[in-house]
Amino acid sequence: QVVRPGGLRATLPAAGGRTIADAAVRRGETVTLVYQAPGMSLTMRARALEDGAIGQPVRLMNTSSNRTIDAVVTGPGAARANP
Repeated sequence: QVVRPGGLRATLPAAGGRTIADAAVRRGETVTLVYQAPGMSLTMRARALEDGAIGQPVRLMNTSSNRTIDAVVTGPGAARANP
């Protein structure tokens, strides 16, 4: 994926004929976010600030605190963040 200033994006075909545009998380969508740390796991709701396919990093907004969180997409509508 190529991102240019101003937010323009180009997508390239990925392995298996799928494209990066096959996002599991879409911008504006509510996502279940799992935050994992040693001995602790928290689940919360967040809003996606950008599209992302499984395995890709995405930025999310915690809907309670309005903080931005960096996470990795783990499936449709789901992501994981680590400390």
